[in-house]
Amino acid sequence: MNAAPFLEAAQRHQPDALALLRKLVAVNSFTDNAEGVAEVARATAEAFAPLGFAAAFEPCLRSGSGPHLFLSRRGIEPGDPILLVTHSDTVYPPQEEIEKGFRWEEAPAEGRIYGPGTIDNKGGTALIWLLLHALREADAEAWESASWIVAANAAEEVTGTDFARATERACE
Repeated sequence: MNAAPFLEAAQRHQPDALALLRKLVAVNSFTDNAEGVAEVARATAEAFAPLGFAAAFEPCLRSGSGPHLFLSRRGIEPGDPILLVTHSDTVYPPQEEIEKGFRWEEAPAEGRIYGPGTIDNKGGTALIWLLLHALREADAEAWESASWIVAANAAEEVTGTDFARATERACE
C-alpha cells in the first residue's frame, strides 16, 4: 500500500479523532467508577458503530467495575480476526482529578494534549479509531477483507483473567 493515501486520510480524520479523545477524557473512568467506565465503553461503541462494528458488553468479574467492551466487524475473507486491545479505565479517582486539576488541556506550542487517559489509554482508543478510518479510505480492499475485534478491558489497572478469557471467546 502506498503510504500517502493513508496519511492523507488520517489527517482528514484527525479532528474527529481528537474530538473523540476529548469526549473520552471528559469522563472519569477510574477502575472503581463503574458508571464512568461504562460511559466510556458506550461512547467508544457509538464512535465505532459507523465503521460497522457491533458492540458486546461483558461483565467484568472485578466487583465495582464497569463492563468489558468487545467491538467486532466481520470481513469478507475467512480467517482469524485482527485484534486491537485497549482499556476503558484510568488511574485517577474522581476526587484526585479535581484536586490536582487533571483535565483536558491543549498545549499547542508543545504539540501536546494533557488529561486523564490521553496516553494511557483513551488516546490509544482514539488512535485505533483513526487507524481504522484511514485504512478504510486508503485501502478499501484490505479493510473489507479483514475481520476486526477491538477489545477494551474495564479493569486494566487491576488485572484479572476474566478479560483474557472473554477476549478468547470474542475471537472464536
